[in-house]
Amino acid sequence: MSTVIRTLVGLKLGSTLIPIQSKGDEQNNEWLKLYATSSIRYDLVALTKRMPVLTFETNAVKTLLTALSNDIYKVDDIEFYEGSFSETPSNGYYFSTTGVLKGSAEDAVVFIDEISGDINEPLSSSFKVRGASITYDDEYGLQNFTITHGSVHTIKSLTFNSNTIGLRSFRLSTNIDFYDYYENSIDPTMSAIKGVDIQATATILIDHYSLISEITTLTDFVINLNKYQAGGLPQVSGGTITLKNCVVTADSKRSAIGDVSTVDIVMYPESITFGLS
Repeated sequence: MSTVIRTLVGLKLGSTLIPIQSKGDEQNNEWLKLYATSSIRYDLVALTKRMPVLTFETNAVKTLLTALSNDIYKVDDIEFYEGSFSETPSNGYYFSTTGVLKGSAEDAVVFIDEISGDINEPLSSSFKVRGASITYDDEYGLQNFTITHGSVHTIKSLTFNSNTIGLRSFRLSTNIDFYDYYENSIDPTMSAIKGVDIQATATILIDHYSLISEITTLTDFVINLNKYQAGGLPQVSGGTITLKNCVVTADSKRSAIGDVSTVDIVMYPESITFGLS
């Protein structure tokens, strides 16, 4: 058997192809370890349960949100592909479109774990598939395979009340909680969402601290975005992420010689509206 060397190719969520930068596969195994007597070795080592979690990273946040119907989670079919290196590139690809390793899951719970970005850097998203049974096919052929980023965004500014201020960084965490049910099997019988605890953090310039500290009512915060253009053209408006009815507080301040002084703020929204263009 010859050695097959593979590389990550892409992902399909429902009918939408999504470019991904990385894929992680954690089994989260749990073990039973028992001693039969006062011995230095276990008498029994047995795998009792596992919780498979796939984690993907993408800069195509708008494409991902479109596939998720502009929500933070969705039940849908998912496929991801790893192709083998070819000796010479063909049709612009350095992997072979035949003999592709395809992993797939039907009716999987796909959810956003995090969306984050720094000023002048691409916005990215980490999204996950949890508790799904993955099947593999190592002889899959990718036909008419075309995958592009579409729009790539970056943070621009933060708007609340009548104020628009500059952003240094932004991070949105969904903190989704699950209920896992196991019968007499290693794999979960069911893994269901039972709670969402959305939290957003942003780093702003220290002179805007008083604007935050004076807020005493639930407030909408809007993350204004730009998107990149190819060929060295300037950024253009890229839509918004709206955090509705937020409780907000200033969490910490930082100052250092030779760097800007900043404040980290924390926002707990009741809901989120995605309006990326």
